[in-house]
Amino acid sequence: MKNTILYLLVLIFILTACQDNNPSLAERGDIIKTKQIGTYSPQDITGILTSFQYSVPFTLTHNIKADKIAYMTPEPGGKLVNASGAILYPETEGSLPMISFQHGTQTHRYLVPSQGPNNSEASLAGAVAASMGYVVVAADYLGLGDSEVVPPYLIKSTSVTTVIDMLRAAQEYLEDKGITWDGSLYLAGYSQGGVVTMATHHEIEQNYKDEFTVSASAPLAGAFDLSLTVDSILSWETYIEPVLIANLVYSYDHYNDWNRLGEIFQEPYASNIPGYFNGTYMLEGINAKLTENLQELLQAEFITGYRNGNEPALEQALEANSLLTYTPSAPVRFIYGEEDRTVPTQNTTAALAYYKTNGKNNVDSITLPGLNHEDAAVTAIIASMQWFEELRRSDLL
Repeated sequence: MKNTILYLLVLIFILTACQDNNPSLAERGDIIKTKQIGTYSPQDITGILTSFQYSVPFTLTHNIKADKIAYMTPEPGGKLVNASGAILYPETEGSLPMISFQHGTQTHRYLVPSQGPNNSEASLAGAVAASMGYVVVAADYLGLGDSEVVPPYLIKSTSVTTVIDMLRAAQEYLEDKGITWDGSLYLAGYSQGGVVTMATHHEIEQNYKDEFTVSASAPLAGAFDLSLTVDSILSWETYIEPVLIANLVYSYDHYNDWNRLGEIFQEPYASNIPGYFNGTYMLEGINAKLTENLQELLQAEFITGYRNGNEPALEQALEANSLLTYTPSAPVRFIYGEEDRTVPTQNTTAALAYYKTNGKNNVDSITLPGLNHEDAAVTAIIASMQWFEELRRSDLL
């Protein structure tokens, strides 16, 4: 009898363990595991800033903790896959506001927030903000960090779900740690992060209002209108960031099953591009393997066809992943460099005009004189954090 009971107990234990580890039972935002990234004092954070020759106009007050979160989120086909990101928070009591930082374009797997403040502008900004008293959440995006799928670059729906599911995982994490979030949520990101920020703001207000409330967003130097962006780039003879063209077209080609890289890119680029986005190459390395001369990079037939409106699949994909179709409620501040030749400045002016035309009054923009895309990044991120502080203080009065 005792042996029978023991056998049943062991069987129940095995079945329960199998059930708990069955991926088919996972849901979006479920935490797979967490891992400590590190603990940092204000002096440590200042040291990292100094190593990059950065300085910030903020008082860093708190020691912070940073952890990596691995969680579940859908890839473009809908299958749940592993994703990762970082959460940073101050060692302090009380109810804390939250910032979700969306990082700019990266192609190397480990130049992402979950690898620490030395490896990502979003994580470094997050360390600063956490020391100021914020909880900071930063997704790595699919195809980077723990994720090994083809990066779904500038695919709106997937970018949004990756961030929202990271926010869900962060909520669970905070509850487990006994950390109180005050419910405020600020969104910010630069370049690709600017696009993901605006997309996330839109999506939360449309479909996730029962879970999150956006306090304000700062979409910085993003390609909000992809059709306008591609039109502009293809009107030039050269483009200084061919890696971005390759990344975008490869992403759309892969996830739409076009199999048209050879029709769009010249050789040897067409054959080599898929291998460049496996997470082992840095942006600069891929740029060096491509050419800035668009006549040498792209097929002449493709350029002519696109200009003449004969690339309907690409045109539809660009339109579907652009963002000027919805006007959010919470305040928005655009910030961009006046001399940006990576992401045409018309993206921001067009977005600002669209919002104004559609009756959005709590939106404004800051133009950074004389700065190009790269040089404007740090200034824009700092300016967005200053704005969040102003908003937060006014709410506390």
